[in-house]
Amino acid sequence: MKIPFFLWLLLLLNCCASSKAQTYTQEEIVDYFVEVALGSEYGNEDKRIKKWKKEIRYHIMGNPHPEYLAELGRVIDELHKLTGLSFTEVKKRRDANLVIVFGSAENYIDIEPQAKKYTDENWGLFFSRYNGLGEIYNATMYVDVFRAKGNEVKHILREELTQLLGLMRDSYRYKESIFYQPWTNVTEYAPIDRALLRLLYHPDMPMNANEEVARQAATQIIRQMGVDKLLAK
Repeated sequence: MKIPFFLWLLLLLNCCASSKAQTYTQEEIVDYFVEVALGSEYGNEDKRIKKWKKEIRYHIMGNPHPEYLAELGRVIDELHKLTGLSFTEVKKRRDANLVIVFGSAENYIDIEPQAKKYTDENWGLFFSRYNGLGEIYNATMYVDVFRAKGNEVKHILREELTQLLGLMRDSYRYKESIFYQPWTNVTEYAPIDRALLRLLYHPDMPMNANEEVARQAATQIIRQMGVDKLLAK
């Protein structure tokens, strides 16, 4: 079947637009990395690299729909592949270093009182605790399954779980990114999100690094790996 010329042109333009949207330069990746990885979502005073070193033992609170549990498993599998971190579910809260709450704002405030001043405007939150060396050793997060539904829950789950790993800040740069500040229903990692996770948990990215050191390390890692490999799914 012959395809009219104007349809060929339309397909070509769409392909080019899609390709452009998924292509990032080394400089753009480094700039985005330091913007998202240095500081925290509320307050940016501690602009150093923070990440986990030990196994993440997570405990689930609430009674989430099986669809949301399946999504949690999917996100964890992706994070394991991108970071090398190990995740293990534990049945008792006292054995966990990460608590994931599927419930209401009040449910979360019960275990994380400092969340109270943020929950009115946030359907999801996280709090990570780290030591003076930049090692995250404990965290909590919640998804409000009463106010959020469907893909909203899935988006919040992915965003908060990713951010508590050390990519703590939001940004206005890329609409396709899980870290985009305005509300979206993104439920997949953009290529640049995968790049940031790989950079943060690369062995050559020093824990507790300041912006200058983080930039240098990120640039060197990209040169070694190549942009395409860093962005790959």
